Amino acid sequence: MKCFPLSRNLMFSSQVSSVTIAAGLEATTIVNAEPIMGHLSTGDEYDVLVDPAVPDLDVAMTTLQLRSCSLAPSKIIAVGPHVQPGKLTAVTKTNCDLVLTKGPASRGLVGHLAQLNQ
Repeated sequence: MKCFPLSRNLMFSSQVSSVTIAAGLEATTIVNAEPIMGHLSTGDEYDVLVDPAVPDLDVAMTTLQLRSCSLAPSKIIAVGPHVQPGKLTAVTKTNCDLVLTKGPASRGLVGHLAQLNQ
């Protein structure tokens, strides 16, 4: 199983990548959704971890694009800062499978990924 943290924040990407690797997933950080298809083969299962703090990222549009592609992700998880409740509230309306704040995400993401992908 593969996991794509979508972020431009090096600290976020590093933390999420180490957690996803600990969950037994192959992690590749991307800065937008377009390169995902270049990393996939038919039948690959993958998750996307979206950082809604990425400037100019339309989480709703990105989620819609990912879900409509031929190799749609198993899960889309938004992981945002707790200090931006407005962004988190907006993200909950974007059809993500799960929305977490960065603190709980880094502590409990392994369990969430394992649970979501059973």
